[in-house]
Amino acid sequence: MDLWAVKSIFYSNRTLPFVSRILVREKQNLRELILAADPDKGLMLDVGTGLGHTLDVLPVSKETICLDASKSMLKKLRSRRDNRLLCADAVRLPFQHASFSFVSCIGVCEYVPDIYTLFQSLNRVLVSGGFLLITSAPDNFWSACRGLLGPSLFTMTSEEFIYTAGTSGLELLHDRRSMMQNQFLFCKP
Repeated sequence: MDLWAVKSIFYSNRTLPFVSRILVREKQNLRELILAADPDKGLMLDVGTGLGHTLDVLPVSKETICLDASKSMLKKLRSRRDNRLLCADAVRLPFQHASFSFVSCIGVCEYVPDIYTLFQSLNRVLVSGGFLLITSAPDNFWSACRGLLGPSLFTMTSEEFIYTAGTSGLELLHDRRSMMQNQFLFCKP
């Protein structure tokens, strides 16, 4: 049994007041970024869907593919949309070039040791003019605490994150900050 199989048992309990307040702020930031994107409702990919906690924030499209590396998380996913579920690795996305007009990757980057390769993979599947909504764990005290409760986190400053995305061919449109997460909206020119 892998770590995410164990975590999926407890992952749905996010109702503690302190945690809930943080998550509300993070979702508010994500909604603001999505409004700035004005996605065209084309094919959408959600990388790292987990239990689907952020699906209600994402724009409704004609089709959304929910991708996660954990079969346990996908089994527990309860979505109110008609989504296709796929178990796959985010750095080796099994899709053709330019397949999606909108890609979200929320709560994934801190678990990926090679962020440049992840950005290249996400950029590859975006259409020209497509949007990437992505988050990262800030290099701060709270991320260090999270690392004590689970796997080590790969953190970086916002400047390093934006620079790495830029070297992968993505252009920053907007960004937001919260206590435990930085949120970014990029566009593929």
